[in-house]
Amino acid sequence: MKNSNATDKLFSWAVSFLILLIPCLVFLFVVFAPWEYPSALPWILTIFLGLPFIYITAIIIFFLLRFLINKIFPRKLRDYQIALIVSTIFFIWAFLFTDAGKMKLGKFTKNISLCKMIGSSDSRNKCIFEVAKFKKDETLCESVGPYFKDDCYFTLAQEKRDPNLCEKISEKDYVCELSKNGCYNKIAMLTEDPSVCERISELFAKNNCISKIALEKNEPELCEKLIGEVSYAPYALSNDCYKKIAIRYKNSTLCEKIKNNFSDINECYKKTLGYVPQR
Repeated sequence: MKNSNATDKLFSWAVSFLILLIPCLVFLFVVFAPWEYPSALPWILTIFLGLPFIYITAIIIFFLLRFLINKIFPRKLRDYQIALIVSTIFFIWAFLFTDAGKMKLGKFTKNISLCKMIGSSDSRNKCIFEVAKFKKDETLCESVGPYFKDDCYFTLAQEKRDPNLCEKISEKDYVCELSKNGCYNKIAMLTEDPSVCERISELFAKNNCISKIALEKNEPELCEKLIGEVSYAPYALSNDCYKKIAIRYKNSTLCEKIKNNFSDINECYKKTLGYVPQR
């Protein structure tokens, strides 16, 4: 009988400790998220250093709680029930009392209030940004810090194909892709709308945007919108635009639109007709 009781107790503890292992693993992966790192080191540290520490902590809490419950309450709880209570404590701790947990829960539930509870400004901004992106709600971009704000508007402008959102971007330097001009260029390419190119303030970028759309859509009339960047070659861009469209779509009639450049005209005819006609 004693052996049977001892076996039952060992089995009960084994089940309880197995129940405790699950929230410990969840806690570690929520807080440390080793899959977010390219190397194997975070996995090794999480499993071989973090897991034993947190698991021993859970077992200590289990025995303390077991002792207190058995002393205070007349009706004893089973070991697996106490293990479930400890597990619940760990789940609540992981998701509501750590920044990493609140961030994951906020992103999963798309709840901006949970994001705002995060202490770390970097994690808080990332969480709000992810919710804004999922909801496609540009008003949430105002809730993120300056570093994330431009990225938020840039991303939502692409998602919604809305060039008006580019206006809210503070960075104007075209060299930086995450800029007002870069945003207009991206939307123009996505929508193939040359009118969006017109909003680009930098001349080279504007011309490049229009010429790409003209080529992709086979709309040679857009070539006339190209503005010469140097006074001594006012037709250089429009000529190049006509030539590229003519060659790609084998349209020799466009070769006639090339101005003041016999070399480009001859090249255009050769690549569209295979010869240069007599003029």
